[in-house]
Amino acid sequence: MQVYLCISGQQTGPFSVLNVREMKQLGSIPADTLAWCENEPDWLLVDDFLARHPVSFPAKPAVRSARKEKSPSRLRGLAGALLMSIVGGGLIAGFVAVTGALFGILWWGMAWAIGTAAKHWARTSDQIIGLFAFAAALLGIIISFLGFAAYPNSKITSGPIMLISFPGSLWFAFRTGSRP
Repeated sequence: MQVYLCISGQQTGPFSVLNVREMKQLGSIPADTLAWCENEPDWLLVDDFLARHPVSFPAKPAVRSARKEKSPSRLRGLAGALLMSIVGGGLIAGFVAVTGALFGILWWGMAWAIGTAAKHWARTSDQIIGLFAFAAALLGIIISFLGFAAYPNSKITSGPIMLISFPGSLWFAFRTGSRP
């Protein structure tokens, strides 16, 4: 809708109703200003005109907080791998301390968790992240042996399986960390 104004005998316009409302709020037009549009038979005082023609403001788009995406970082990948190796190795050591037996199959789960944490924290996967996961898995295996200190009569179950689980879990950690 096009609105024309008559300010001190001078006709100006056209303006939108929204523009007229803003000019009135800013005080840039006097109170005795007349307004007219095609649908009105006569000129009206600007306040009366604005009362007859309410403005529906366009809905503002919802502002979403822009979350900055973190860039890939191998250092974060190393931190994630180390944290998971400490947690995983500690859980296995606790299991050994409680049961008195070390099951090498648990290393495979820890290796997967370490590789996954390294990839997730680094936001990338490559051979460096795989090497971090490998080293962290080795640390987790070493930590898992600490359970023997708490349970003096503990034993390693099934030596041949341990011979497969030790290198296999290290390989699994590397593969998990280095593959997308």
